[in-house]
Amino acid sequence: MTSSRRVLIVDDEETIRVTVSAALRRAGFETQTAADTVQAMELLEQTTFDLAFLDLRLPGAMNGVALLSEIRSRSPETQVIMISAHATLESAIAALRLGAFDYLLKPFSMLQLVEIAERAMAKRHEAQRVASGETTEGTEMPRLRVDRLQRTVFQGGKLIPLSATEFDILVFLIEHSDRVVSASELMRAVQGYEIDERDARTIVRVHIQRIRQKLNDDPENPRYIQNVRGRGYRFNG
Repeated sequence: MTSSRRVLIVDDEETIRVTVSAALRRAGFETQTAADTVQAMELLEQTTFDLAFLDLRLPGAMNGVALLSEIRSRSPETQVIMISAHATLESAIAALRLGAFDYLLKPFSMLQLVEIAERAMAKRHEAQRVASGETTEGTEMPRLRVDRLQRTVFQGGKLIPLSATEFDILVFLIEHSDRVVSASELMRAVQGYEIDERDARTIVRVHIQRIRQKLNDDPENPRYIQNVRGRGYRFNG
């Protein structure tokens, strides 16, 4: 049986809705679109979606972050990706803490779009396996295998469904494992924008916590990504 690949796209720009929908349909997804949160809520009443792309700034009383919260309460397994041309530190942190899988900044390529959609679906499938008890636990931390071309990470032969941002952070730390990397350097390398160290630490901390959770790494005594107090992070290979 073919697994479900239903996607909800919510954006007040018609061009974005049409373009994103067409790209995802070519990649084998079923899509429905909404121009605002009222239309989105109507669709959510009728269908359980596997994945949702939400514009951060939506017209009406409910913005993208509020709609994210509503989706998470209705269907926790639905993976949500925020899209925006006006991302801020506060909105990004709020979205991640409410359970967003990742976020895309406009303009983005259709290759980026499909890639992040596939990663989100991999996470959804992994969550379903965990819920059904199809997991294995080891007594030691296996080494990681990173395929940069396919943008995949395996831990002991198991695919780890990292978001695009989480993957890029992990790879950057691995590539610079000979030194400590500051949070602001990570943000500059991964997201492409300058941010002061204090604010960068706040948002990077959320990503690092999620990477550790997915790797089953003890945050009190991490095996892979170690904190260097007051300086940043170092990867321990």
